[in-house]
Formats: sequence, structure tokens, C-alpha cells
Amino acid sequence: MMFPRKVAVLLWHTTLIWTRRISPFATHLRNMFQVSVKVKREKKTIMELAVGDHIHARIEGKRIPAEIIQIDPDQHSAYLSYEDYPSLYDEYQPYEQLRKPLSYGDASEIPHEEVKPGLVVLNRWGEKREEYRAVVQFTTCENMYKVRLDFGRCVIDRWIAASFILDKISAVEQEKYESEIESYKKLKEVRREIEDALEPKQNSGNEGV
Repeated sequence: MMFPRKVAVLLWHTTLIWTRRISPFATHLRNMFQVSVKVKREKKTIMELAVGDHIHARIEGKRIPAEIIQIDPDQHSAYLSYEDYPSLYDEYQPYEQLRKPLSYGDASEIPHEEVKPGLVVLNRWGEKREEYRAVVQFTTCENMYKVRLDFGRCVIDRWIAASFILDKISAVEQEKYESEIESYKKLKEVRREIEDALEPKQNSGNEGV
């Protein structure tokens, strides 16, 4: 049986209206589900990690071993890029560490509400606590982890977010890693001793005189 033309047009319009109404609702539900899964994963990561745990962190696309030395829940922090330094030095810093540049007056602490993307700040960095100019890229409030990154030739303490943590290193893997590091250090010492032994010694005077 053929539907009259008016009935077919009415059905088509009704279907189109309901599709437009349901589609945003379905998208909203999907987004809520994705956020829920993300939050659950983040909570799981936070619950499983503790001070003293060893992890792999993602730094500049590389897998770097690290040790968690501090955990700060719901930390207000800014992600900084330092002037005249490569992106390798980009890092999170708590608001309390940031200071106003001298051009704005005294280098005083910046109120939280004034910390925004694009703001130029000073941050004390390194053993001598020297001040470096940096630009705020973005801000966040989340659980932050202070880790001791082992780059091989140097060790650096840095705050990272949960998204930078790739996985947790098991006790067996950590013991194996520390054993390899110790063997490498001993090998360097033996090599240095051999090089010192083979190096020709300079005589302070003429022999046989």
C-alpha cells in the first residue's frame, strides 16, 4: 500500500526532528562516558602509586626511568616554557614558586587568579636557586607527582602530571636496572684504571745522570 505524499513528507520531517534532538543527547552521553572512564583510570593510577615507587615517565617522547619522591593532590600549577631554552626544560611548577619579574616591581608571589596563559614569570631553578624567566603555557589543578628523573648522565627532580606516567616499574625490574647501572659504573672504573696504567709517565729528570 502506498502512503499519500503528505503522510510521507510528515514522517520524513518527524524523523529528521527526532534525529536532531537525539543526536546531541547521544553525543553528550558518549562524552560523559569517556570522561568517566578517564577519571576512573586517573584515580586508579593515583591509588596505585606512592612515594618511593619507580616508574617510566614520558619526557620529550622518550621513556625515562624515575622515582616518585613527592605527591601533591589537587596542586595548582602552571606549565612553563623558559625563555632561550629548548622544550626539554618545559615543566610544571606550583603557583607558590612563581614570582613577578622585576619590571613589574618587586619579585613577589603572584596571586593565583593572575596566573594565566601568556603571563611572564620568574622561577627559581637549580641548586643555586637562580631566577629564570618563563612564559605560562597553560594552568591546571590536579594530582601532581614530583619525580627524580634518571637521564643517565644526570638526575633531575621535576613535577609531572599523571598523563606523563607510562607505567610502574616492578621491584624485579628495578633490581635488574640498578644491577645494570652498578655493573656499568664498575666497568667505567676498570676502564679508567687501564687507561691510567697505559698512559706514558713523564720523567721529572734525566735518567743515568
